[in-house]
Amino acid sequence: PDLVPGKGDAVVKSDLAFSAAFQNARDQIVALDEKLATGEKIQALGQTGQKIFLDAHETFTNETSEFEEDPSVQRKKDELQTYLHASLLALFRKQILLLKDKAIATFKASTDEGGSPTDFIFYQVDNQFGMDADESMIPGSDWSYEDERKALHTYMEEYSKQRRRLYDQQLDAAQESRQAIRYLQMQETRMQQIQQQHYGGVSGNWNVGAAYRPPDSNVNISVGYQQGRTNIQISMVPDEQSSLLGPNGFTAGVGPANLGLSFNITV
Repeated sequence: PDLVPGKGDAVVKSDLAFSAAFQNARDQIVALDEKLATGEKIQALGQTGQKIFLDAHETFTNETSEFEEDPSVQRKKDELQTYLHASLLALFRKQILLLKDKAIATFKASTDEGGSPTDFIFYQVDNQFGMDADESMIPGSDWSYEDERKALHTYMEEYSKQRRRLYDQQLDAAQESRQAIRYLQMQETRMQQIQQQHYGGVSGNWNVGAAYRPPDSNVNISVGYQQGRTNIQISMVPDEQSSLLGPNGFTAGVGPANLGLSFNITV
């Protein structure tokens, strides 16, 4: 007579089926976890996780089909599903944290560059984070990433406020610097005006110069007065116009060859 499978056979079969499904799923989950540890995002994690879950479920079901109504088989099946849910959820959480960190880095870099308005960068980063997070969820699951999204919003808003405060401080410092420069320029102009008035009088600056050449000589004497300073210069200059004075030289009169005067008034 044919032997009817007993309870002991169901327990052994369910253990073997669990072991096979568990090991295959575990190897794939560990590989994904190691990839996340390197800082690399897992593309379409939700679909990948769903496939791991369905493959494990199918392996277990096929191996225990003849005992599907046995309570021990159902317990092992529930145990396998619990493990898969917990492991895949842990991957999802790690992926969401990684996505948030990448979104923060992108927001900071784009904001520091200053090429686009902060509000626009905020929208772009948040939108990309939402799409990547949705792809990381197993379809039909009740997983959520709202807490991480709120944390991302809080960080971006605070970072924007800090940059705005820094910009305002730099703007104030630049304004104060410009005011200080204008004040120094005004003081410098005022000092120049005072100096000119001190040396040249209120009505203007007087500059006086005179030159004299003794008769029958090449000596030229010049005296100058400018801004409170007197300058005397003695030089030997050939008399290029001695012929204009005649044979008696200076005794014949005063001419352009031996006497020169100049006046310069600056108002």
